[in-house]
Amino acid sequence: MLKNYLKIMLRNLINHRFYSALNIIGLAIGLACCILIGLYIDYELGFDQNQRNRDQIYRVIRETKTVDQAAFSERTLGGLVEVLNQDVYPEISETLRIHRWQRTIIADNKRIYKQAFCLTDENVLQVLTFH
Repeated sequence: MLKNYLKIMLRNLINHRFYSALNIIGLAIGLACCILIGLYIDYELGFDQNQRNRDQIYRVIRETKTVDQAAFSERTLGGLVEVLNQDVYPEISETLRIHRWQRTIIADNKRIYKQAFCLTDENVLQVLTFH
């Protein structure tokens, strides 16, 4: 029975090449889009999953506007912490500054070593959870 179904399927694929190719390409594009959307959702929901108070942790984003476009960056001014710590915003209990950068050691046009560094405020262990 299965052998007959496979024969009929192959005959239809060969006899109707254009429609078969169109359907297979459409199915492949649809599956690829679903997989990409699923990966994007998983990526977005995967942030701060290991943090104890993840529903209370926020990142401040700076928006820089030019005449024709807007750019977003997580780099803000250091003085912003003092403004947020004042009683102007009573809902903010802790603030934390994190500065990250990377350095690469190159010798003879080969990358030998890449190291990431991080400078933070002293209350980093009160805000973030490290295992």
